[in-house]
Amino acid sequence: MKTLLLIDAGNSSAKWCLLKDNNLNEQQRCNYNDKPPQQCIDQIINQCANEIEAVFIVSVLGDDLIKQVQSSCFLNKLQFHNVISQKELAGILNGYDDPSKLGADRFVAMIGAKHIYPKDHAFIIIDSGTATTIDALDATGKHWGGLIFPGVDLCTDSLLKSTQQLPLWGSNKVRSKPELFAKNTSQAIQSASILGLAGAIDSVSQSMEKELKNATKTIKIVCGGNTKILQPYLQSSYAFDESLVMLGLKVIAGNTHITPLK
Repeated sequence: MKTLLLIDAGNSSAKWCLLKDNNLNEQQRCNYNDKPPQQCIDQIINQCANEIEAVFIVSVLGDDLIKQVQSSCFLNKLQFHNVISQKELAGILNGYDDPSKLGADRFVAMIGAKHIYPKDHAFIIIDSGTATTIDALDATGKHWGGLIFPGVDLCTDSLLKSTQQLPLWGSNKVRSKPELFAKNTSQAIQSASILGLAGAIDSVSQSMEKELKNATKTIKIVCGGNTKILQPYLQSSYAFDESLVMLGLKVIAGNTHITPLK
């Protein structure tokens, strides 16, 4: 059976899985830190090249990265598939005025939710990483649109950049438990970033759920790199699924004809 490499190239890291016999292995992560994203992705491809036939990638990093990844796949004689947002795919109807402008990771996450979770349900999908996106999807697969918030670190960094005397909590990522009554400035910034974002997610999700007016259940799903940070402070009922984008890539790959180049 064919083995495929699925890559989710985000702003701060690349997540990846192998898909074999319609089964995903455990999701792995390569953090960029101070190295170019392409270096991480080349490392992943080279590590897996001998056992895979094709690469499926969804990226938020622009055309230059995609061209570099395509070149790496060509050198390794691998089929290359760049997954982008479009008007309609795999039962999802894109709600953006210009469908190509919707973040491809958001589009793929909706595909994952629609195909993996129970049918005839509406969805609210929260993906919190560098940015935090909230998208609404009704039971027919129609995307109603969504919102974009800063992620936890962007919330912190935006304040620190304008206040040079404050401790650089955002630079060393030292996180303690958020406190409602913080006793120092660094803790106050950290706590506000996490509790404020969690509160915004709860509020927006509840408002979207009311607007959907769906006769069946609405499932609210949280995914992304900040899932574990936010989870203890979210008040509503959510499913937590860090592999939602990978599940969407699995659906897309399963419906794509693969002809090995080796």
